[in-house]
Amino acid sequence: MGESNDARVRLFTPGDWARGAPFHAGRDANGHGILAGPGRDGLVAIRFDAEGQVAAVDEVPFASSARSLAGGASPDAEGWTAEATRWLEGVGFRPAVVEVQPFRMTSPEYVCVQRYPTWAEDYLADPDAVDPDERPRLAAKVARWDEQGRFVVHWGGGTYHLDRDGGYSS
Repeated sequence: MGESNDARVRLFTPGDWARGAPFHAGRDANGHGILAGPGRDGLVAIRFDAEGQVAAVDEVPFASSARSLAGGASPDAEGWTAEATRWLEGVGFRPAVVEVQPFRMTSPEYVCVQRYPTWAEDYLADPDAVDPDERPRLAAKVARWDEQGRFVVHWGGGTYHLDRDGGYSS
């Protein structure tokens, strides 16, 4: 946490849980950013302040039949989706682009938003540690990454590469 404003990334809702989207981004009734997705026992909702810093984390437990989508299929995916939707509606959630500062948290669920994947972070931290023949290829790859406005979200056991236009891959 605590990186400069130019390091902000634009989070968005890549789809819906029924189609396997890993998380939802939007705003609550007060306009605060929210990133919400599956936790071990229900829903994890990360709230952001106006500067895009993590302000609070809500862990919302669900009935045991709808416990979690984290780590695979839930015994009751429809029940989980219904409970998550009900909670989000209760806070006035509406899907929206949310700009946040990169962050990492390990509890109640592992969630990390970072500007670059590990290979790029390693290269940028110490280009001289990379084979000289590989440097031009990695430099070009980082430049493409930046041009596309890409970033990384880790949620639970999944890693998702996103771009500023709403595209994502896992």
